[in-house]
Amino acid sequence: MKASIYITIIALFTAVIIFSCEKNSSKDDNIAITKERITGFVQKGPFINGTSITISELNSELVPTGKNFNSQILDNKGTFEIKNVELSSQYIELKADGFYFNEVQGESSSAQLTLYALSDLTDKTSLNINILSNLEKTRVEYLISRQYSFNEAIIFFADSTDS
Repeated sequence: MKASIYITIIALFTAVIIFSCEKNSSKDDNIAITKERITGFVQKGPFINGTSITISELNSELVPTGKNFNSQILDNKGTFEIKNVELSSQYIELKADGFYFNEVQGESSSAQLTLYALSDLTDKTSLNINILSNLEKTRVEYLISRQYSFNEAIIFFADSTDS
């Protein structure tokens, strides 16, 4: 009888400890963001006028919240601009989908290309989407899933690409 009481007490104590533990405090908290405009460039060679640009709001675990902003490339230099952006989180995914100037062939690409970037908008209004940002995205998502904060994941990626 005493053994079952001890086991019950230990089980209750263990349950209290498990359920009272807080989530990893190194995760970033979401911060509401309002930007009058966000600008930037999309480069592989420059993406061509009319290329679709989508900004999607993400939570601190990089899960889409469902809030999106759409625009397009404004010129053949790859320039984009999105006005009046209001977000409940500072994290975004940028997606560019279109044709680009192929600098090897000296003409527009024959097929569309999709590139991505992740960003924390806290102190930014200008962003770039390029091959490196596209490679960075998958690695940062992996590090976030391993309990790194967004800033830690970005720094870890940058350190791993220095050679």
